[in-house]
Amino acid sequence: TVNNFPAETGADGRIRCTACGRFFAEDRINIHMNICCRLKQARPKGVDGKDTQQPKRLYDGTAARTGKRSRWGARTQVQVEKSRSPNLKRPKQTKWRQQHEAFQRAIREARGMQRHLANGGTYRNMPPPERAPLAPGHVACPKCGRGFRAATAQQHISKCHPRYA
Repeated sequence: TVNNFPAETGADGRIRCTACGRFFAEDRINIHMNICCRLKQARPKGVDGKDTQQPKRLYDGTAARTGKRSRWGARTQVQVEKSRSPNLKRPKQTKWRQQHEAFQRAIREARGMQRHLANGGTYRNMPPPERAPLAPGHVACPKCGRGFRAATAQQHISKCHPRYA
């Protein structure tokens, strides 16, 4: 049996498992210890504390299709370290706030247009729509107002309106 924890009885009458240290009722401890000790001994460690059994193997689909190598290969040290280390990638920055504000501006503009038309106005005498702020590093086209990166803006402006080229 595995004896990692001292055998003891808790204040409420439950008995500690010597393999995992959890407490169980007197009528359940024997059943639990039978299973728990088998699990603890299933993968024994070597004298140096390292696993004595083979590392997990990966299925290689390319090798299985071509038949040139064994379709089962051991994981490389890099793959083992990646699987053990926590995911260090930064979460992707979302633009939901800017998109939400742009959507709200568009709704306000549409309501303003409906109000203007309901009061007897026409499309010709409507005020121009409010432009959304440009993303950092973008240039606005003087003709249509769309925003582009600097190199793309030069190409667009020359095609959008030759006067500004």
